[in-house]
Amino acid sequence: MPPGPQPPAAVEVTRRPGSAAAITALVLGIVAVVVGALPFVSPVAYVIAIAGVVFAIVALVSRTHRKGMAITGLILSVLSVIVATVLVFVTIQLVGSIRRDIEESGGVDTFLDEIEESAGPLLLPVGGAASGVGNGEMAATPVDGVGGYGIAEIIARGDGHITITGLDSSGTEVEPILDEDLPYSGQLLYNLYSDSEVASFEILTNGEWDIQLQSTMIVPELRADSAYAGTGDKVIWYEGPATTATLEAGPGGGWGAVVWSTGSSEESLCDITNEESCRFDLAGGGEFMQIYSYDSWDIAVGTRAGAGATDVT
Repeated sequence: MPPGPQPPAAVEVTRRPGSAAAITALVLGIVAVVVGALPFVSPVAYVIAIAGVVFAIVALVSRTHRKGMAITGLILSVLSVIVATVLVFVTIQLVGSIRRDIEESGGVDTFLDEIEESAGPLLLPVGGAASGVGNGEMAATPVDGVGGYGIAEIIARGDGHITITGLDSSGTEVEPILDEDLPYSGQLLYNLYSDSEVASFEILTNGEWDIQLQSTMIVPELRADSAYAGTGDKVIWYEGPATTATLEAGPGGGWGAVVWSTGSSEESLCDITNEESCRFDLAGGGEFMQIYSYDSWDIAVGTRAGAGATDVT
């Protein structure tokens, strides 16, 4: 019986070291570029790039069909060296500049102090407060000083009278703040009339009192074609174009309402008794209005302004 067919001889597969080297060169090139672009660790890219170049050369001199990958890995490794070198140079220049600034300013402590001063103080929406019975005095530095103005929320209880006067840093009277019978509750704008800034309040009364300094950023805001209703003494901020406004006093007894604006040189823009109304002009841009009243009132701007109001002449 003739012998059967012989099984085919096993074929030995030979791996080409050049293919693995090309792939390794490409991977190392990509990693080197990424690391080279990272601040402070970019020098590590030099080591990775050198390894990438070595593997790329091995792949190129070997018999492999992946020479394109090897060439790409080689280019990326060289590129990573360039990127890392530029980043190291920029970092050295930046650190050197900061060091020179610190040395010129007199050291780290002085440098930090200058930064803190340039940033300005941290301004909170509510400032100092004081309470008392009878005569007293309190600091009155404005909370944020927008336009140099300050706002005081004042509550006084009991019988009798209360007078509050603004004093400058030398204790000289520079501005009348309040002169009313008790009880009293209202919001008042100060630093209005004098060239000297109010540094403290002198309080003269036989009753109890509470004073809270407030930010000019928390007052009610009127914009073009808007309206606001309130009671008593109140500060309002107007932001918008030059326009016409009206103030209408409520039906209560006594004095009606007066409005004064930081945007006008007039002593008062509107002075009316109860159930009267008047029309006046606002300069526009941004201005505080101080309304003085014992009762309710309404103020309207632009198209909301009342047509039946009396013009201020």
